[in-house]
Amino acid sequence: MSYCKGRQSGMTLLELLIGLGIVAILAAIAAPSFQSFSSNQQVRSANETLLSALSLARSQAVTRNSPVVVRALPVGDPNADWVNGWEISSGGDTLRVQESLNGVTIASGVSEITFNRDGRAGVAAFSVEAASAAGTEARCIGVGLSGAATSRKGAC
Repeated sequence: MSYCKGRQSGMTLLELLIGLGIVAILAAIAAPSFQSFSSNQQVRSANETLLSALSLARSQAVTRNSPVVVRALPVGDPNADWVNGWEISSGGDTLRVQESLNGVTIASGVSEITFNRDGRAGVAAFSVEAASAAGTEARCIGVGLSGAATSRKGAC
């Protein structure tokens, strides 16, 4: 009997286990970086959401030729906090409501910003920071007297 010794294809069980071990080690190394990335993305998202709300309020104040207010929720509560979300309203009309944003804290010394019919506002500053201790990234949103909202990296 003669056997034809040709090339074999495939891999052994030992080779497969070594490959899976290497993948597991690389995944364990990458996990902390992913948590930091996720936390920073939450801050960026909250930053963009709040900037968008402030821009909408300013443009609606000019369009409607009447004051538009951005208020922290719950409206009317002296302890209202931006963490709970916010509401954009003009007169008796509610233009938009933003629910709370998970994973971030939003700190400010004011509970509302009013944009006048010419788009101007009082001075206010916001600090948006990740609640997670791993890889926190701070963003500062400022609203100047002109009403233009700006954002920069770092705490206020």
